[in-house]
Amino acid sequence: MPRGTPVAEKKVSAVARLTRDLWIAVGITILIFALLEGAFIGQRTLRAALFGTDDHRDAASEGHPYADQAWYRDFLTARANVREKFDPWRTYWAYPLSSQYLNIDSSGYRATPQPAARGSSPRRVFLLGGSAMWGFTARDSLTIPALVAAGLDSAGLRDVIVENLAQSGYVLGHEIATITQELARGRKPAVVVFFDGINDIRTTQLYQEPGRAFFEPRFKHLYERESQRGFFSSFVTPGERSKLVGRLLQALGADPWRVAPQKPETCPRLGAYYANMHRTSMGLGSAWGFDVLFVQQPMHATTRKALTPFEKSFMGPDWHVQYTRDCAEAIDSALAPARGTSYQSYASIFDGVTESVFLDRFGHVTEVANRRIANALVGEIATRLNRQSATLSSSPPRPSR
Repeated sequence: MPRGTPVAEKKVSAVARLTRDLWIAVGITILIFALLEGAFIGQRTLRAALFGTDDHRDAASEGHPYADQAWYRDFLTARANVREKFDPWRTYWAYPLSSQYLNIDSSGYRATPQPAARGSSPRRVFLLGGSAMWGFTARDSLTIPALVAAGLDSAGLRDVIVENLAQSGYVLGHEIATITQELARGRKPAVVVFFDGINDIRTTQLYQEPGRAFFEPRFKHLYERESQRGFFSSFVTPGERSKLVGRLLQALGADPWRVAPQKPETCPRLGAYYANMHRTSMGLGSAWGFDVLFVQQPMHATTRKALTPFEKSFMGPDWHVQYTRDCAEAIDSALAPARGTSYQSYASIFDGVTESVFLDRFGHVTEVANRRIANALVGEIATRLNRQSATLSSSPPRPSR
């Protein structure tokens, strides 16, 4: 076969060299990126091992109630290992975890140590909420649900199982979905408590409307990326998941948690949303025969307690604090007709406390503060359980067939 012309051979040779050079350049770029990513992750890991994580350093700050508590460092290490799996109805749900102070069972529920329930048909008490109810800053035995279980047992209610159905980051919509899933599986409660406030206020701030959840953009992006997945999109994925790229974007101002001053109508809309969700849950309770209690959690921005210097250190901008107060008041006003029956506000529960109880601006409190909240809940729940027992005992017996 005759060979091509010298000119054609030179063109082929030039294209081959260009292809080779491009391939080498791409390979070197990927290698450099991988080395930088590895170095960034490595230094973070090394710093965490030598000096602790950001949470460890915050816990050691002046005035922190747990600054001299050895258990808290181990607890924070375990908390950093909590992982979530995808859940089609609630976005995510926790994987099991075993540690000294923080345990999650095979169903994804935070462990709730409690006395064994007596009787062949124990009544269930479901406690729902976000990280404050889940126990973000408390050992298993000193979470709100564990303390409620101990209090109900001390009150003589020993045919009860208390279940912690909260998850960190959950909002009211997640919790309603959780209840419907439990009911669909035949797990009927006697009492359901929704312990909320800060997460719904925070997401309303982030998205300028109520009824939204944390991490929505992340799950939306992952779904759309997968549904439109093509050959070239695979090359983008490593960059999207890069810790280094994420840190650089944050440094450039692309912070997904940045909150701008809100429109004045957002808080009233959040109040209306809560009223609608309260009505929905009451409908479920009526249909299934369980009591419902909505509790507005105590918040750093809404309490009237004299804040300690430590608690003042994380107040944040004045407009942010005022917005939180405005939205909390909107929720309280919207649920006011149910106050004393199916709604209570715990905004003033710490008003007379002088020591630090709030650990950050997101409603996380000390274990001692958890006990005060739990004692109040025990009274609410015991009243409902005793009323149910009295109703059953006064009901006429069914005729035999």
